Amino acid sequence: MAITSFSAPAETWDASAKSYVADIFWTDLSYYAADWNQEIRRHLDSMIDAYFGVDSAAPSPSEWQTLGRLSVEASGLLNVQETSVTLCNKQRDYGPNNIARFGQSGLLLRLHDKVARLENLISTGRDAKNESLHDTYLDIVGYSVIGLMLLDGSFFLPLAPFD
Repeated sequence: MAITSFSAPAETWDASAKSYVADIFWTDLSYYAADWNQEIRRHLDSMIDAYFGVDSAAPSPSEWQTLGRLSVEASGLLNVQETSVTLCNKQRDYGPNNIARFGQSGLLLRLHDKVARLENLISTGRDAKNESLHDTYLDIVGYSVIGLMLLDGSFFLPLAPFD
């Protein structure tokens, strides 16, 4: 399956992740309404309905890019640098095994939990007790990048040496 990326193929996990983060920040959403949180839910539900538990199909690159970009818009605070650094640091902490076992369906399940939490915090007006809304949006972008990396196989590339 070919992936549309604006960047050259990567040789490390970090380089691939940074490339896809940049691609997400360039994704066009001019055809979406301005209620970004509602669009996140709608888009994710569409992906879950089509792909959850289906081994023979996975979300397309544009579906992952759109989900990530919706989260960027909803946050209003995310930037390419912070997103890339956080994602790479989390990969160093978690490693590939937590995603490898359940693949795309596992990502969709994790995203459903993130979006349900996001909706609950927004609808109740409560402050988050653990991770902030900013962290939740960042995680949605991170899972979107991982979805793209699973599609092209770069998720299993080695991490760059830690500086």
